[in-house]
Amino acid sequence: MEILSNKKLTEIRERDVLYMWSQNDAPVSLYIHNPFCRTVCKFCAYRGMLPQYGDIETYYRKILPRQLCKYSDIIRSSYISSCFFGGGTPSLISPKDLKSILNMIPNFSNIREKFFEIHPAYTTLELLDVLAEYKFNNIILGLQSFDSKTLLTTNRPPVSENKVKFIIEEIHKRGMFAWLDIVGFINCSEEELGIFINDIRKACLLQPDEISICPNFYYKHSVANSAIRELNECLKKLSGFHLYKSEMSFEAIKFMYERKKAIRLVRDNSRVEEYMNYIDVNDRPDNEKQAILGIGSFENENRDTFSLCRVNNKLVRYVERIVSGELKYYFVNSI
Repeated sequence: MEILSNKKLTEIRERDVLYMWSQNDAPVSLYIHNPFCRTVCKFCAYRGMLPQYGDIETYYRKILPRQLCKYSDIIRSSYISSCFFGGGTPSLISPKDLKSILNMIPNFSNIREKFFEIHPAYTTLELLDVLAEYKFNNIILGLQSFDSKTLLTTNRPPVSENKVKFIIEEIHKRGMFAWLDIVGFINCSEEELGIFINDIRKACLLQPDEISICPNFYYKHSVANSAIRELNECLKKLSGFHLYKSEMSFEAIKFMYERKKAIRLVRDNSRVEEYMNYIDVNDRPDNEKQAILGIGSFENENRDTFSLCRVNNKLVRYVERIVSGELKYYFVNSI
């Protein structure tokens, strides 16, 4: 999801989009979008919409099924390497509606990597039961911080440490991996830096399979050097976790932090790394060995669901958008 100026878009016909996918020559990473959030967090680069009465039900029972149907033949005939439910807040969907959506995706049981984002404040055991029933591997908890004051400042509902611990345990009981997102809400305060480091330590104690650590994209980070130094010292002292695909070194941490890339910690002896290919693909969307099919949009022209189709070794990027109730598609003129 991203903001795109209309000047960068050229409208294309639906039949041209479907024909393009019929010529796709790469494995497909399937992305299903949820456009809604209960609150609009100030820090988030993927801001969802506040749903009006009935919006969530209408989206999952009418709009998204209609969009899925358009691609059903493409999905059925393609090799789908992964499926990711993102947003927004996907865990706002009811378990009944989720089952209905999953039953609409052709050959869903054959997809190896399956991801689902949840907000710990809006997650039920019934939802986790459905995810386990449909063989999801990876459940991503959008915690961001344990500090309630920090979260309230960013307009995000806080969740107690005990509830996060309970959800992680329930995910593990169902045979799924738990991923935990942490954001460094650091601008110019050493106190903010202290909260960030403490969040990482607390996260490790809860024993998720993966911890994603990100700087806040919207902050100036005038204490960046201190943050990198403190983060490096913190990570060196952690036991039971290692840095994904990199040495736990100051240079590696500095490189990722300064470029605002997620620093991914993986729990030792966890098999979660077998299911991290989706993350690699989306960190490098120009990877010519993979295509991305994004499905799901709503009346929000500032947030588009994008796709990357690969035809004859060429990358074609487009977005889908609902305008006045009508689904439209647009080529992105420049990448």
